[in-house]
Amino acid sequence: MSKKQYLSRIGLVFLTGIFWICDAPTISEVDPIPQINNVIFEYHQDNSQIWVQVEVSDPQGIENIDSVWVELESLSTSEVLYHFLLEDGGLNGDILSGNGVYTVQITIPEGIPFAVYRIKTYARDMEDNLGLQPGVISIEEEFPPQIELVDMPSLFHLDPTEWGTLTIQLKINDPNGADDISYVRYAINTDFLTIDCDGNPNPDPDPDHYQWDPSWEMTYLTTDVDGFLIYQTDIPMRPADDGSGICGKTGLVLFQFTVRDKSNQIAIKPEIPLEQEIVLEITKCGDGNCLAEFEDATTCPEDCQ
Repeated sequence: MSKKQYLSRIGLVFLTGIFWICDAPTISEVDPIPQINNVIFEYHQDNSQIWVQVEVSDPQGIENIDSVWVELESLSTSEVLYHFLLEDGGLNGDILSGNGVYTVQITIPEGIPFAVYRIKTYARDMEDNLGLQPGVISIEEEFPPQIELVDMPSLFHLDPTEWGTLTIQLKINDPNGADDISYVRYAINTDFLTIDCDGNPNPDPDPDHYQWDPSWEMTYLTTDVDGFLIYQTDIPMRPADDGSGICGKTGLVLFQFTVRDKSNQIAIKPEIPLEQEIVLEITKCGDGNCLAEFEDATTCPEDCQ
């Protein structure tokens, strides 16, 4: 290869490299605008209190955030009706200081009219970059929940050896919908059950001795055609003899159901004092009662002679 050809080839490679560099995509700069990651807005009509929480971040770090605020606008006129300045100082409803979660808790003495509003959340940093997240919220009247119906059997017969299931459904009336329900729980009073496998009763039952556990929550299933919320629980029921020397108890179990909504309004059935108990009778073969629906002289000769 001649010197001229060699230099020409080098020049071609060099020019190709230049063109490749010119055509290569450039790396974009980091967006300097503060990011609004989460917005929670709650209004409690019982005390006209507003609680707003906004989680923000910034490419330069959360310490670069200067201010965060929320505005409510009229949908028809775009007029700013309410302006809320949020803080991240561990005060005024804020739990942790300096964690990028801004909060305000404030009472509006005259209350906020029930309506649909345009909500705008702003975050400004030290360089005057402004982040904005728009949205729409509905502030509607909070109705207390009501337990319309408890659907459960009045009698449960224990299987001789197999575990069973007690299914209970509640029909709840809450015009604010299932999203407004914090929880639906049940409590039980087992003082009127037998205390051992020999069928001995509790000598001193307490009709007010209800017990509950946070895990005893009922699950939302659906909303029926009448707008009622349907909640259900399935309680495992021990057999008369599970083979381990432990037996299912018999007698009466008292139930109580509680519904709490997000405005802290509560419905209890039956109410306290207990005016009308919700009672389940648990029976089994060998309890001295012959139940024609479950037992006969063949399946349970002890009870059905």
